[in-house]
Amino acid sequence: MSTFELSTRERKWRRFYLFVMIMIYGLVIPLALSLFFVGESFPFIPIFVGIALPFMRNNHLKQIRQQV
Repeated sequence: MSTFELSTRERKWRRFYLFVMIMIYGLVIPLALSLFFVGESFPFIPIFVGIALPFMRNNHLKQIRQQV
């Protein structure tokens, strides 16, 4: 397998992570921050998920590549 070929499993997970990252960074975090500035409590969970998501994605895709 060359470096540019992806397995179907990895391609499927990459598409899933792209969708999740767009939802988290495009909708959830801006909404949570806007609610914080309006007067709600600080959005700890969305911020932690936004920080951890790239690490989770990299580790998971690395495991899929090792299995192939």
